[in-house]
Amino acid sequence: MTQAYLPVAWATLAAAAAIAGYSCTGGRDLFSGSTTTGAGATQSTKTGGGGATTTTTATGGTGAQGGTGGGAQGGSGGSGAAANCVHGFCELGMALPSSCANCAAQVCQNYPYCCDTDWDYQCMNATLAACGNDCGQGLATCSTQYGSVPGFGACDQSPTTCAFRFFNLLATCSDTCDKLGGECIESYQLDQAECAYGQHKLGCDHTGLQNAICVCSRGCGAAPACAPQKTCLHGNCI
Repeated sequence: MTQAYLPVAWATLAAAAAIAGYSCTGGRDLFSGSTTTGAGATQSTKTGGGGATTTTTATGGTGAQGGTGGGAQGGSGGSGAAANCVHGFCELGMALPSSCANCAAQVCQNYPYCCDTDWDYQCMNATLAACGNDCGQGLATCSTQYGSVPGFGACDQSPTTCAFRFFNLLATCSDTCDKLGGECIESYQLDQAECAYGQHKLGCDHTGLQNAICVCSRGCGAAPACAPQKTCLHGNCI
């Protein structure tokens, strides 16, 4: 496999990082994005991340943050799911059948596993390019969420992920993400340039390098970062 390097970038990301089993040079691209604009909706019930249930009458409005969204296909910072999808486009979970919404079908043309295996951060990000759904709207920037990390140096920001340099001698990427309300996706060996990393994965629990690249969730599962007493696990604050 050819080593791939990513330059420092915030608004536009030149290539995908190899994250959670993905390769920088191919396969799953975590640094692309997605959304849909909803068709008309009738009265629907949504359950938010905090467990509250609300009933809303919408005509293609925005979905609730972290909710499944019963009516509209897309909403800035909302679930972005069509009524017949099992969960929102901005929620981690089981694979979405391509038949449940046009946006899901478009994402799965490029990333078939999103409709066959599971719907992960890459699938969430891919909805931006596929149908205009930005799962990162309303979330803090990566430098705001993780800027206090020892040795922090911003590398990449996507709608749902943050990649940055950090001091790895004593702290793991997993602990680093967790302390600031996020979830570790992967860590990498720092290669030559300040933000160059590729296929040299270290794992979320690795320590021992002066500097490494840590890739965390932006917020937690496309929702804001968890409170200090909570832990982000599989995109949910518990």
